[in-house]
Amino acid sequence: TFPTIPHAMLQILQEVCEALYWEMGAMWLVDHDANVLRCQEIWHVPASQMQKFVALTRTLAFAPGVGLPGRIWASGEPHWITDVVKDTNFLRGSIADKEGVHGALGFPIPVEGRVIGVMEIFSDQIQKPDAQFLDMLASIGSQIGQFMKRKEAEERRKLLEAQVCQMQKMEVLGTLAGGIAHDFNNILTAILGFNDLAYSRLSQESPIRRHLVEVQSAGHRAKEVVGQILGFSRQHEPERTPVKLDKVVEESLKLLRASLPLPVRLRSCPETTSNMVLANHTQIYQVLLNLCSNAAQAMEKTGGT
Repeated sequence: TFPTIPHAMLQILQEVCEALYWEMGAMWLVDHDANVLRCQEIWHVPASQMQKFVALTRTLAFAPGVGLPGRIWASGEPHWITDVVKDTNFLRGSIADKEGVHGALGFPIPVEGRVIGVMEIFSDQIQKPDAQFLDMLASIGSQIGQFMKRKEAEERRKLLEAQVCQMQKMEVLGTLAGGIAHDFNNILTAILGFNDLAYSRLSQESPIRRHLVEVQSAGHRAKEVVGQILGFSRQHEPERTPVKLDKVVEESLKLLRASLPLPVRLRSCPETTSNMVLANHTQIYQVLLNLCSNAAQAMEKTGGT
């Protein structure tokens, strides 16, 4: 078993080259966006003298029909070169000549009738074509294609499992946050109730009254924060209502400021009063918090506004 596809590629290259007594192998995969083959992995014997050839191969990309990998991609057939130094269509010939690279062959890696990659192997000896050998390598290419298809499916499955696990964690955290917020809300209700009771029993001239006003103000701000946490923890279908965006932004930024790293400053610039929309209050919160959190992470080391 291999942890990732790149690990598998490297192991496959090594095993094929060592079994055939060839000195170097390269794995190319199709970049569908750019419509080129790009080198993904290279293996070579530890004592290889092909260092510049290896370095050049890593940097190249081949269009269909261009170079050895491109020809194999376009034709879907294996190809053998007796001596790359004498092959005018081999684009790395000058470097190969200097470093003693001669024999080369390559075969396609097909999946469901389409070529997804090409494998090349190289020898420091001139190698005469062997039809039986090529047929065997074409079979190996098909097996590699099936393996890569299974490996990609396995990696996608693991990614989906991780996403589901993360969603379950968030659901548990939401439930936990909701429970804590309810308990905290009950505590705040008692604090504010006793604060009001104390305030009502003091004379108008008492200097303690202004302190109790501050306690009341802080308590109400705390209740607003608890209300926001409760909003995030609710598990139900989003209900859309008329929402004033400037109010949502103001409340969101209050919650966000406490979590920002020190070098990051937060500044809001509301520019309109016509901001009533039909939306879900909590989802707007989530959008704003996600955007600002992502921006803060990007500026965490350098700081910013």
